Amino acid sequence: MISFVLWGYAPFLLYSLIRAFQSGVYMNAERSFLLHLTPLLLAVTILVSCGVSRLKTLYNVILTNLFLIGIYAIINHALNGSKLVLWMPGYEQYIAEARMTGTYYCPDHFAGAMEIGFAMALGLFTGRESTIKRRLLCGLVMALAVYCTIMSKSRGGGLTILILLVSVLTLGLGQWRTAKRWIIRGIATAAAIAALIILWNSNIAYMNRFKVHFGFDSTAGKSTEQVIETAKINLINSCRGRMYAGAIRAWRSSNMLFGIGPGMHQHLWPHFSASEDGDRENGIWPSSTFYDLHSYEVHSDWLQLLEEYGTIGIILFLIPVALITFIHIKALSHESRRRKRRDWNEPGTEMHGYILGGLLSGIAMAFHSLGDFNLQIPATVWILGAVVATSTVLSISSIYGSTRTKENE
Repeated sequence: MISFVLWGYAPFLLYSLIRAFQSGVYMNAERSFLLHLTPLLLAVTILVSCGVSRLKTLYNVILTNLFLIGIYAIINHALNGSKLVLWMPGYEQYIAEARMTGTYYCPDHFAGAMEIGFAMALGLFTGRESTIKRRLLCGLVMALAVYCTIMSKSRGGGLTILILLVSVLTLGLGQWRTAKRWIIRGIATAAAIAALIILWNSNIAYMNRFKVHFGFDSTAGKSTEQVIETAKINLINSCRGRMYAGAIRAWRSSNMLFGIGPGMHQHLWPHFSASEDGDRENGIWPSSTFYDLHSYEVHSDWLQLLEEYGTIGIILFLIPVALITFIHIKALSHESRRRKRRDWNEPGTEMHGYILGGLLSGIAMAFHSLGDFNLQIPATVWILGAVVATSTVLSISSIYGSTRTKENE
């Protein structure tokens, strides 16, 4: 089964290699290809070297490291306002906005790492077999991750936290009996709504970023339709909105099946940054030229995948994603049934929390990647690759029985 999962990724990897050789700028195409290859090599390494107990240990080590990164970020921000990223100077624009960056130069990407930590801890916290001590530790990690996300002022990070809470209430309570499951959902939903109301009515800079971006800072006397229209206009006129539009124009102007080529967005951006309402013959300038900004990334991993690899590329990529998601959901169902058995008496053998944490980590990055480029950052890709590889092997072990010998355990 594990070989089947790896072979499911092979068509996309082969396709991306072929497209890399066809790309106009080899160096950037090579980087794009390696961003897809290296997580797979990491996953294979984990596969051949770890048994079930070692996989759980690896998961816990990664979670601990993310927690320590969050602790470092808090201390660093308290001491110098995140002016330094480790020992190197940070970006002035983020320093001026007092945004926490941790070990990343960009606060949005730091929030992405914290989201993975939140997802991993949330998976373990939800598992019915978790002890009180484990839940307290996971609760501490989740609280730290939320605090760091708020201090990073990442809008995508905040929305991702909400998506993770919805996902765990939907997918992660299968071990609990129906009545208790709905009680948990009701309490968690009420607590989340109360927290959102308090935050929304506060005057903290983080919430003001949401209000300004979506037009809620000037909604007095406006109808719902007008508020939505304001938010739409703000998105279109924002840097991200214009980069999205440019990427779509680039994709449409090329062979839409194959895209413009791996790593080519930044090189073709000047050709597609301007809006399409200009008229060269009549001397009419486009309403949006965007000549003062160079876009190295689209700020949407999914849209950049479509632009550079085309329709074929994104379909081939979604095949292993769908396969891995299916395996995780099936394993969660299997773990839930096993935990509900009357004769269950195997403490310490459960894998529900680890499997759920891996699935939630994938959901976090898939959602946040709609509006950012976390998966263009090698460190984040490798962390995610290790976590998902770990939870995938545990999922398969749960469904089909462990294939590891005691020596590997």
